[in-house]
Amino acid sequence: MIRTVIRQLLVSLAHIHGSSLIHADIKTTNIICVDDKSLRVKLIDFGNAVSDGDVVEYYSTFEIQTVWFRAPEVAYQRPFGRAIDMWSIGCIMCELWLGRSLFTDMDNHNLIHSILKLRGPPPAQLYSASPIYAEVAHDDFVSLADALLEYDPEDRLTATEALDHSFFRGMYAL
Repeated sequence: MIRTVIRQLLVSLAHIHGSSLIHADIKTTNIICVDDKSLRVKLIDFGNAVSDGDVVEYYSTFEIQTVWFRAPEVAYQRPFGRAIDMWSIGCIMCELWLGRSLFTDMDNHNLIHSILKLRGPPPAQLYSASPIYAEVAHDDFVSLADALLEYDPEDRLTATEALDHSFFRGMYAL
C-alpha cells in the first residue's frame, strides 16, 4: 500500500516540478483517494503552489508549508526550492508506516527540536547562517553534549578534556 501511494505522489511531483512549480503544501489532507480498490490517489490543493522564480517572495516571512510537513530549510529560514516537497513526501511516507504523524509541532522552534531528535544536528555549512541555528543547533554545543553523554564511561570526556573543548573557545581561563 505505501509503495503504491508514494509512487503515485512522486509521479505527480515529477510532473509538477517539471513545470517549475513547487506544491508547497503537501500533507495528508491534500491527498485524496480516488479509488480505494486500486489505491489511486491524487494530490490536491494547489493554492500555495509557487513557481521556482517566485520563492524569494517567501524569504521575508517563510510562511509556507504546514508545520507538521515543513522542511528544515524553511523552519531554519534558509533559501528553499522543490526539495521542500520531497521532505513532505518523506513525512507522509513515515506517517503511513507509523500510523501517526512524524512531527506534530505547532511552531518552527519545536519542529527543529523534533527534527534534531530524529535526524541529529544539521550540517553547519547549510544552516549556520540561519538566525535560528545558533539558538538550537550550535555544532560545538552538540559535540560537547555528545562527548559528555557518551555511553561508554571509558570514552566519556574528563573534566579537563571537556574544558579544552572548542565549545569554550574564547572564554577566559579559570
